[in-house]
Amino acid sequence: MVTEIHRLSLMLGRNSSYLIKEDGLIVVDAGGPNQGKKFRRRLKDLSIHPGDISLILLTHAHWEHIALASEFKQLTGGKVAINQHEKDRGGTSI
Repeated sequence: MVTEIHRLSLMLGRNSSYLIKEDGLIVVDAGGPNQGKKFRRRLKDLSIHPGDISLILLTHAHWEHIALASEFKQLTGGKVAINQHEKDRGGTSI
């Protein structure tokens, strides 16, 4: 099976989220605030149904990586994973 990695540029010049597709779908980092529409549009462009995403992996708790974690979780139904040491640093409920 071929692994596909798609860069989801949600915040111009700040950072990116990534979609990893192999046996399933994983999103790495949830992007900054006000980027939910852009995320949904990118999924549509890639012909991906949000419910097919099973995991949202947050690399660390900076705001531009976690701001949309709750929205992504609600949209996809996927689980959110973050290192336990980072979990309380984000200042948000994930």
